[in-house]
Amino acid sequence: MTSISITVVGSGNMPLAPAVLGALASYYGERPLDVRLFDPHPDFLELSFRIGKSLFLIAKSTHRIAAYSDLAIALEATDRIIYMPANSNRDENSNQQAPSHFNDGDWKNELKILPEDVHILNLVQEELLNPTASKALTGWPTPMGAESSLVFAFQILRWANGEDYPLNFLNSDDARPLHRWLDNPSALEY
Repeated sequence: MTSISITVVGSGNMPLAPAVLGALASYYGERPLDVRLFDPHPDFLELSFRIGKSLFLIAKSTHRIAAYSDLAIALEATDRIIYMPANSNRDENSNQQAPSHFNDGDWKNELKILPEDVHILNLVQEELLNPTASKALTGWPTPMGAESSLVFAFQILRWANGEDYPLNFLNSDDARPLHRWLDNPSALEY
């Protein structure tokens, strides 16, 4: 049985990533998933990959998960895209700056040249990237970390280091919008 290849563009968006990865881990559809994580920031890519591996292991998911630092490779033969990049200026206080070719506008341009049958689920803005095969779902998931950025950062590190488990993200009721999109990406509502 062939798998559904899903590329998560902006997997390092930590306020959204645990819920999205938990929804993917708890998906038990007809076909297995080949989940490809992409983020231009290596630290955030590694962090999302470690959290994703933990969630997939806890859920006993047979889906494949991999991390890619090159968007072109992550998009090769992809069937669907979850678009959720964080603010491209998030590294302004660190020594590592995102390469200029990974700004939000260029991501959109790369996604627009994909074949029209590649479905895109946009979680961060209302604008549709590919009007024929794109859906915007900006109300899900609820972004984390609004209460305290220090507490949020500490919790993310505990999940990544395996000191705590993000079990609450494996709730299939919370993941219902993403599961519906995986089952039928052409549906009008999720």
